[in-house]
Amino acid sequence: MDNQTSDRFFSKRVSFIYITKNRKKLFAEKLLELKSIKEQNDEIIVVNGGETEINDSDIDGYIKESDISPGHAFNKGVMISKGRYLRAITDDDILRKKQFNEAINIMDINKDIDLLVCGGIVKQDGKEYPHYFPPKTNYGKNISDINKFGVCGAGFIIRHSSIPLIGLHPTGIVSDVEYVIQTIYNGGIIKFCRINLFYHPKHSDSLTVKFKDEAIKDLKRINSKYNISVNNNIITSYNSIPRRLIRYIAENFFPNFYNKRIEKENTFNKNSLSPDSEIWDSKFS
Repeated sequence: MDNQTSDRFFSKRVSFIYITKNRKKLFAEKLLELKSIKEQNDEIIVVNGGETEINDSDIDGYIKESDISPGHAFNKGVMISKGRYLRAITDDDILRKKQFNEAINIMDINKDIDLLVCGGIVKQDGKEYPHYFPPKTNYGKNISDINKFGVCGAGFIIRHSSIPLIGLHPTGIVSDVEYVIQTIYNGGIIKFCRINLFYHPKHSDSLTVKFKDEAIKDLKRINSKYNISVNNNIITSYNSIPRRLIRYIAENFFPNFYNKRIEKENTFNKNSLSPDSEIWDSKFS
């Protein structure tokens, strides 16, 4: 039995569902950028959870009402969207047009993919690092691996016809993590594609930064819901005392080894910042 709805029922290529709330300056900048990315057969749907009214002739769909989370707002946009593919947009993210169109082409070719997760660059605490997984990672195969690998919802492209199978977006604080887990649990197919799709700066008012404690609680809820065992082994935990002691010994007593490792990591991070870097080869991990 085919649980998916045919793509032919959707009249648009992509529905950009722009979620915003009381960030007027950032919204104006992002909408202008989004207009330059939008193709003729795409649509922009704005879901406004704030008090400020928004008017723009290039907005194809508009919902203004309070919401409980970005996931909740995104689901409202899905209800009125007509695109074969769904892409959430927030005030923070920068989307690369060439790479985005390449990702859409990959979805067109690989019709079995329900959720495509692409890579990109995340900026936090003044540092930039790649959201990237090397070949043979098998991202999306096992629920238990997702906490280990990590998730960044800025890389999501969802096939609209897959919603009946994989479900709507969860509404918790770490909803991107839960959505990947939910998709796998429901039998959906996820692929991580090595495309440098986005630039995602985490500001002080970003949800998972501003509500860090609540995010930790939400992650525990997700692990309990899906019966995911978390590895709390003090030896393997990166920030555990044994691991920190090992790094201290390496740095102070074996500096050549330590410095070569750090240099290798820095070189990788520096190279990966470019969308044209050879590590971004548009293949699956």
